[in-house]
Amino acid sequence: VVAWRAVSADSHPIAGAFTFSVGNTSDPTSALSDTLLTGERQLTGASSVLVVGRWASYAGIAVSVGLLVCNVLLGAPLLQRRFRRVVLASVAIAVAGTVVMVAAQVATTVNRWVGIGEIDAWQATLETDAGRWWAAHLIAVIAIGVTGLASTQVLARRRALFAIFLVGCIGLFSLIAAGGHAISGRAVPLGFAATVIHLTAMTLWTGGLATIALASRDLRFHVARRF
Repeated sequence: VVAWRAVSADSHPIAGAFTFSVGNTSDPTSALSDTLLTGERQLTGASSVLVVGRWASYAGIAVSVGLLVCNVLLGAPLLQRRFRRVVLASVAIAVAGTVVMVAAQVATTVNRWVGIGEIDAWQATLETDAGRWWAAHLIAVIAIGVTGLASTQVLARRRALFAIFLVGCIGLFSLIAAGGHAISGRAVPLGFAATVIHLTAMTLWTGGLATIALASRDLRFHVARRF
């Protein structure tokens, strides 16, 4: 009986078993197959941790990037201190969520929970397609958050720089799409484009709502109407 386990291109663990005989054909031993499959089963709790990390990553990206973009698009001069705090907190949540995603994927890849010091296990995950894209996704989140915060006023005044910033945001969404289901299946270009469009719409919607919430009372109606 051969039991096998692998991580698919879109990051999901897959497993199975098959039997073969050498010489005389023997009856398949279902009990042995079940035992081996149980031993190769996905680590308990890894999928739940992955879901938590994914939600935190998406929420942090939607609020931080959405606020940075919608603050310019909606012409909402937000209170600088409050605005910066919310964006910084959202970037931190996005980074933490992405790190949790990678950690859960490491545990899924080696089928056990590992520590920070186990470099080989982390390297094994970062050498997979999903791992490489998630690492790039993490770097992009930090870069866009820091760049946006450092140049908020400049982005609002110079449309050319704001357009470049928007291209960077689309690049981040492309990295996210490249590390998930969009790269699997028969219609990869269609799935990839649909995922990027979906992430863009989600970010604009969430960022718009956050901008309205943070706007001062005298500007809130104006911002909501533009939104």
